[in-house]
Amino acid sequence: MFGRYDDKSFREQLEKNLTWLRRAILNLDDYVAREEFVALQEREKTLSRERKSLQAECDALKNFSESLKEDLSAAKEVRNGLEVRLEKISAECNYYRDAYADLDAAYKNYLSLDEKIRYQLAGIFGDAQTVQGFLIGAANEKHINDFWDYLRYTLNEKRLRADDAKILTGLFDFCFDALNHSSREPIYSRLQTGRGSRFDSATMTRTSDSRQLGRVQSVLFEGYADRVGNIIRTSLVFIAD
Repeated sequence: MFGRYDDKSFREQLEKNLTWLRRAILNLDDYVAREEFVALQEREKTLSRERKSLQAECDALKNFSESLKEDLSAAKEVRNGLEVRLEKISAECNYYRDAYADLDAAYKNYLSLDEKIRYQLAGIFGDAQTVQGFLIGAANEKHINDFWDYLRYTLNEKRLRADDAKILTGLFDFCFDALNHSSREPIYSRLQTGRGSRFDSATMTRTSDSRQLGRVQSVLFEGYADRVGNIIRTSLVFIAD
């Protein structure tokens, strides 16, 4: 096949072929390099877009975070204001609770009484439809005396059940204190009748089932005197040997 070429011609032709082959290889490498470069450029553009998008999201989250911080700060101020207000209201509630707890309890006890008993007390408390009306009837000097007379009669005649008697004597104590608190100085003071004391008609009234002579076995209902010591109502006592 190569017989018609001499050595020189053969070498020259071979060199040409090798040169062509080198150029082909170089062109192929250059093509591959260009393709990779283009691909890298596209990848860089894609990454750049993603970076910008992520940066925008980060900026938005940062702004949102700052907004939340502002909202949190405002919320803390509102909370602090509410806590101050709550503390003030709580103090007022405690004041009114302490000041009017006894009145509220007394009024509820009055309403718990049987309707018949409340009817009998109408001359003292009126219809007592409100706690204010109840208090007006309670803190009245004449009503105190009438209330004591009612209790002395019903206790002496045993016309009250034990639980009603307890409620009514408690109501009298409330009315007694309310009357005294309505004046600069107490109007009345309760007597102090000791068990075992000898009967004294000046300060005591014996129950209908008591002995004529003897000593105080129990005090059913304590009497009271005015501020100068005059006996207004004597104590109801049970006398036994």
